[in-house]
Amino acid sequence: MRIEQIETFVADRFFFLRLTTDDDAQGVGEGTFWSFPRAAGSVMNSYSDMLLGHDPMRIECI
Repeated sequence: MRIEQIETFVADRFFFLRLTTDDDAQGVGEGTFWSFPRAAGSVMNSYSDMLLGHDPMRIECI
């Protein structure tokens, strides 16, 4: 199982992400921030690029 796609969404002071693996399993996560929403979006996109291809079950390696 490998991370194939990560979608991020920002709504007001919250962010959401949907992670999809190569076997079509999906997970959803959410968080919040209190300032700089554009910066938060950039950070999420940077982390998304680093996570692609990793096994989502091996969180100690991520």
